[in-house]
Amino acid sequence: MSIESALKKYRAKYIKIGISKELFMRKEFKKKSVRRRDEIARAVYRESIKSDQNWFIKDATASIFVDIWSFFAFLKDLNDLEAM
Repeated sequence: MSIESALKKYRAKYIKIGISKELFMRKEFKKKSVRRRDEIARAVYRESIKSDQNWFIKDATASIFVDIWSFFAFLKDLNDLEAM
């Protein structure tokens, strides 16, 4: 095994385990309640981003439903005119 491949494996393991994140978190002490509050704030932010991304899908679905509804109303009116 060459040094390059060993370093590559070490780097991958380092990233996978999250050592750099752990070192960053341990720079200063945070109370457990503060860590939990930060975690909840990050989760709320992520969910708000997701809901903002889904507005287009919701809007498109609603417009498609309205289009289909108006199409069926048009067909009904057309059938009523043919029946006369």
